[in-house]
Amino acid sequence: MLGASGLLGANNSAGALAGGSGGQHRQIRFKNVELIRIITDLEKKETQAEAAKKLQQYLAQYQEDCDDNLFNQFKIMLDSKNQDHVFGALLAINKVARIGRETRIVHRVKKIMPFVLKQLGSNNKELVERTADCLGILAEAGGKITAEAVDEAL
Repeated sequence: MLGASGLLGANNSAGALAGGSGGQHRQIRFKNVELIRIITDLEKKETQAEAAKKLQQYLAQYQEDCDDNLFNQFKIMLDSKNQDHVFGALLAINKVARIGRETRIVHRVKKIMPFVLKQLGSNNKELVERTADCLGILAEAGGKITAEAVDEAL
């Protein structure tokens, strides 16, 4: 297991794939194999819930402030036509939204908000419900500032 420094970030050594719009695959590359496995498991319906918990534990243990690459990966997954990827991203966001300094939380909430809101237009009732839950968690994550950002976005 690697230490906290340099666990998240761009690297050409390995990558976690996410389905992009139009069936194209885009990827954010991560340095840590464990993190790659977790991201990959978030994209599979049968392993999503456990992967979201593992991601929360991983970040709590190794990374006080998750890096933007992780939230960029969530944006890619939310933009996917594959609903398993979307559900996985929502589950993961719910687990890690509160990790880090308040200023970073606010930055990430504002960055991910349009991609989460897009899911409200789905015809899938379960997806809309999970999206609403995620919006509630995002609103609470950074206190008054993120609550206002969610209210303004709606």
